[in-house]
Amino acid sequence: MLDARERLALTVVGQSFLRWEALPRAVPAERAAAQLAVVDPAGDWTPLGVRAALDAVRARLDPAAGDEPLLAGLLAAAVLVPPDLALLTGGPEARPTVPDWTQRTVGS
Repeated sequence: MLDARERLALTVVGQSFLRWEALPRAVPAERAAAQLAVVDPAGDWTPLGVRAALDAVRARLDPAAGDEPLLAGLLAAAVLVPPDLALLTGGPEARPTVPDWTQRTVGS
């Protein structure tokens, strides 16, 4: 259902959802593109590219959904699952340079 690029973009944007945080929020496209540039330097990520990946999935599933309802629906349908967070770690040498782009919510 998701190609590799869409899965990676959705994992970055929805990482607080995948961590089951109490008050999850979607990572803004600008911040997601910056993190994706570290995780996938060959991916040529821009905020527009992040939005395009989300819009492609949204068009197939629920054109009227915002980012957060889209992410919640993908988790509910088990299209995105917590093990997808492993995509964000890269190799062992990349781990120290990959910052956590989300603020933790209360209870997480």
